[in-house]
Amino acid sequence: MYKQFNYAGTLLSISYFLNFLSRMIYNGFSKKKIKMDIWLIFDLLAGGVNILAFNIVGQSSATSILDEQTKRFYDYYMIIVLMISWLRFFSYFLVMGKISKITLTLFMMLRETVNFMLILSCYMILMTTVFATLFRDTETEDARQDYHSIFTTLRALVDYFLANFSAKDMGNFSTSHSILYIIHVTISNIFLLNFLVAILQTVYDIMYRNGDFYAIEC
Repeated sequence: MYKQFNYAGTLLSISYFLNFLSRMIYNGFSKKKIKMDIWLIFDLLAGGVNILAFNIVGQSSATSILDEQTKRFYDYYMIIVLMISWLRFFSYFLVMGKISKITLTLFMMLRETVNFMLILSCYMILMTTVFATLFRDTETEDARQDYHSIFTTLRALVDYFLANFSAKDMGNFSTSHSILYIIHVTISNIFLLNFLVAILQTVYDIMYRNGDFYAIEC
């Protein structure tokens, strides 16, 4: 019986493409073209993932669903479907001026921090290599917990970057660790973090003055 719902769901998902089809027809015969907007993009994404969900996940047998790997794949896919569906719903709040302005401000902040994140990533890779090379073989519990691999070292340095740190027992390497520790915290937590705050504050000031204009453009 549930396959009937899959059929109905597929038809409803296809209806998401009607707006795109009508716009293509209009642009084909009109001199004034209508551009793609965020609502149309979410309609296309939601329609595509829902059609796949109804025809792949919905047509799965009980045996395939009971398989652990297959079920995990379906779980991740349905998470994507739900996220896109909710984002499509939330996108309609953008027609409200204040919410649109705040959302555009957030997107502008994310865009303007891309170059900073590249610099930060290079710095974190450099310091991760230094800390992992020097302290991974130290025979203390703190060293084994924080520096036994590249990933755990990076995680520890990110904690330091966010000012989430405490004294570490590094045995014979306590002095060198403390010196590098202070250097890393000074560069990352004081200079880089405040640099990021300055970038975000600048973007916020610009969007506070011009956000209404950008919202009209979108």
